[in-house]
Amino acid sequence: MQISRILLVAADSSSSELLAALLESERYIINHFADADEAVRHVEALGAPHLALISLAEQSAAGLEAARRLKSLVDMPLIFILNPEDLPRLSRQMQAHGDDFLLSPVQSDELEARMQLLLARLPLACYDRKRTLQINGLTIDFSRSCLRQSGKSVRISPTEADLLDVLLRNAPQAVPCQTLLSRVWSRDNVTEDTLRVHMHRLRSKLEEDPHNPAYIRTVRGIGYRFAVLPD
Repeated sequence: MQISRILLVAADSSSSELLAALLESERYIINHFADADEAVRHVEALGAPHLALISLAEQSAAGLEAARRLKSLVDMPLIFILNPEDLPRLSRQMQAHGDDFLLSPVQSDELEARMQLLLARLPLACYDRKRTLQINGLTIDFSRSCLRQSGKSVRISPTEADLLDVLLRNAPQAVPCQTLLSRVWSRDNVTEDTLRVHMHRLRSKLEEDPHNPAYIRTVRGIGYRFAVLPD
């Protein structure tokens, strides 16, 4: 099952809660930001999501500017959510920066259909992970499959690199164990025990104190999260 990462930009709590509830599915990882500038910084640091949803319900100017900046970074599908009375005023700007729009209140089946239509146009790997990341004194070099810290370099396996990639793209939010299993392993018979073993090995290479990790934190009952954003 292909997991799609969705960037949700919604300042008003009612819209964000509604959209997050409609998108509650094992097929999606939701990165929600109330602040549009923070959402753009997240994409600049960690790469593009598969699709962006931007609510224009309360802060239309900020939402449209975020859409313009996001589209300048990467050509990702983008859907606007807006109130019906705002459509005449915002129609031209939405056409310039978005791929589709929905009027509030949003219906779950319509949202799903519009998203799947846009996602179907994308290749399975619609973005490349950033090859070198700086995080405090740590360098993660995906091109050489290694970590550099305190003058030392250690190699990481392809599986460890994939785990890091998924965690970093969703930092600092938690990624469920089942999502990590789906994204990193294609086989259905891989269990959470396998995930724990690989996470232990990755922490032993990444953390100064694996028993008190600074980077990869366990989120009880959910999964794991990368707790530090790249520089």
